[in-house]
Parts: sequence; C-alpha cells; structure tokens
Amino acid sequence: MEELSNDSLLIVLNAITGIDLWPEFTKELSTRGFTKALLPIGDGVAIFIKREYDITFFKKTIEVYRESFIYGPNPIDYNTAYFLYALTKFTLARRKGIAVEIGTGRGFSTLWLVHAAKEVNSQVISIDNKCDRVSYTLKVMKDLKLDNYVEVLCSDARNYKHYRESTAFMFRW
Repeated sequence: MEELSNDSLLIVLNAITGIDLWPEFTKELSTRGFTKALLPIGDGVAIFIKREYDITFFKKTIEVYRESFIYGPNPIDYNTAYFLYALTKFTLARRKGIAVEIGTGRGFSTLWLVHAAKEVNSQVISIDNKCDRVSYTLKVMKDLKLDNYVEVLCSDARNYKHYRESTAFMFRW
C-alpha cells in the first residue's frame, strides 16, 4: 500500500461479490486518495484511481454532463468516464500514438480522454458530424486549456483516414 503512487490504478475483478468482503481495503484506499468506480461487467469490475485533478476540471465535467442531458446526446456515466480515463492513460503511456473518439457529443467523454492524453503528453482526435457539438466541445477545451491536446473535427467518421497508423486507442460512443 505504501508504494502506490499518484499514477496508480488498481482493478479488482468479481467486485460485486468480493469488494464488500474487504471493507477495510476500500476504506484504506479512500484514505490514501483513491476513488472507486464500479462497472457492472460480469461479476463487476471495481477500479480504484488515484488522481490529482484540479477542481476546475471536475466542475466543468459536471456542467458538460448536465448540458448533455438537456441538449443531447446523453453522455456516458461517470463510472464509465473514470474507466475510460484510466484505460486511455494506461494505453497511451505504453503504446505511443493518439486516441481517436468517434462521436464527440457534447464532449463529456472527450474531456476524460483529453485529460488522460495530457498526462502522458499525447493527443486526441474527436470526430462528430454535428458542427454545433464540435463548436461547444472546442469552447470547453479552450476554457480548460486542454485545446493543445485535442483536435475536434466536424466530419463523417467513415471518411476519416488520417493518423490511422498512429492510432493507439479508439473509443466510439
């Protein structure tokens, strides 16, 4: 437990049946700054992520999340966002390249992808065929000073062929 760094990620399988058997484990991790996300995949996957995010990022994610329900399309949920962040960071840190997102929406998942890419000095390309969504997402990225790590394109993803060789991670929602 002492060796866990700020970049640690723990994945617990069979979490729905097993995680409650060790409440002291979860309590110990939360006292050390870890957040738990539970995904109902099979018997459940619990992910504990230690992150040092700035509060501005979290406030903006909440704003984008809420606006997505008002103006559409519905975003991924927060547990999935935590998982997406962790998986993206893990992949981009080990396999140099870019992350590509198909279906920007209002940019909720894009925020998490870009935050992970920034932490490992990588890039995200997000594609949506609705230009108003692209404009909104670009504004959000500029507000958070993440625009240097993302290219948001208004295009049909089927026509997108650039960077295919350098794609390390792809997400479609």
